[in-house]
Amino acid sequence: MERVYLNVKIKQRTHQCLLDSGCEVTVIPLKLVDKHRIRPTSKNLLAANSTKIPVVGYTTMKVFIDEDQSEIAGLVSDHISTIMHGIDFLTNYNIEWNFAEAQVSIKGKPYKLLPRKGRTSVTCRRVVVAQETTVPARSEYSLPATTIYNNMHRNSEVPTIDWSQQNQPR
Repeated sequence: MERVYLNVKIKQRTHQCLLDSGCEVTVIPLKLVDKHRIRPTSKNLLAANSTKIPVVGYTTMKVFIDEDQSEIAGLVSDHISTIMHGIDFLTNYNIEWNFAEAQVSIKGKPYKLLPRKGRTSVTCRRVVVAQETTVPARSEYSLPATTIYNNMHRNSEVPTIDWSQQNQPR
C-alpha cells in the first residue's frame, strides 16, 4: 500500500488527508466543514476523467499536525470523503516529500506518511454506464449500469440485482 496520507486533527478527531501532487487545489469534504464558514466561489472542479465534481463553496479551517496548528484552505464538496491536499497546499507550506522514506517535511519538521486506514488492498470506486443514453427533459430514466463499491464487507449478505432488467423508461 502506498503511504501518501498525513494525519491531521480537526476538532479533536484525527482524519487522514491524501497528499496529491496531481490535484491543483485542496478539496475538503462538506461533512468536515462548519456550514457558516463556507464562502461562495465561482471555481469549478473536475475529476481526472474530466467529469464535473459539484462544489459547495470555499473555506479555510484550522487543523493540527501533531501539536502544530496550521490553516488549510480549499474547495468544499460533498462528493469526496477525505481531505485531498493539492499542489497548492504542498507549495504554500514548502513541503519536501521524501517518497523513499514515506515522509514529508513541513516547515522543516518531519512527518511520517501512512497508508489509507483500513485498506489492505487497492480499491476503486466507480459507476460504469453500459450504453450512451439521452434522457429527455423533465423525465426520469433508469440507466443500465454497473456500480463498483470499495467498502463492501466480505461477510455481508448483499442481494444480487439484475440492473439490466430495470432499464425501462417511466
